[in-house]
Amino acid sequence: LDNKGEYPYFTRVVSPASGISSVAADFFVQRLDTSHVFVIYRRDAFGSDLFRFFEKRANDLGITTRSASISADLGCSECQDRDIASALNTLEQSGYAYIYAILT
Repeated sequence: LDNKGEYPYFTRVVSPASGISSVAADFFVQRLDTSHVFVIYRRDAFGSDLFRFFEKRANDLGITTRSASISADLGCSECQDRDIASALNTLEQSGYAYIYAILT
């Protein structure tokens, strides 16, 4: 689909990170009535932006967040496995019941 000659009218649209994150934080408060959310996100530009905006909106709403990040290096499965194991361990220790996973 990236071939503009073959698909001249195809385009991709990505919603702004601030909008996605705001809706997600509002959901945790309005629908789930929670004040604590654990966030797992990928350490790439999009995942980090989503996390940063979510954390700001969550704090504005009175939500306490804890977080863990996962390597963005898709070629290093060992790195990702290590980060996922660490994130799940941190989540378990936190005692938080709700997770917002940003896996791009």
